[in-house]
Amino acid sequence: MADTLLEAHRIATVARDQGRAALSGNEIRIIGRLYTGALARARTDNPASGTTVPGGHARTLGARFGACREVILRFTTNLAVGFTSNISVMRSPLRVHAGCVSRPRRVQRRMCLTG
Repeated sequence: MADTLLEAHRIATVARDQGRAALSGNEIRIIGRLYTGALARARTDNPASGTTVPGGHARTLGARFGACREVILRFTTNLAVGFTSNISVMRSPLRVHAGCVSRPRRVQRRMCLTG
């Protein structure tokens, strides 16, 4: 996945340097295919039948990359958005219980560690 995102960043940087407002349809298709291939590789390398803890984490991460595809690749569809490793886009939404706003405890712990 890292190679895919770095290639997408390289393509977007070239387009920005050329003063273009958007990527071409072909460039977007290439990035989409690379991303889809990376997701497929993550699924085959970490099958659901695996029982290791790292394998479970890898499956979860792969699922998040799949679910958040549009947000992760936003820098390719809008060249005004820069490439970033900001994980805040993957944080879980707030929950409302009896008028109180909170986040799940595991998310609270992760947010303490990551920002």
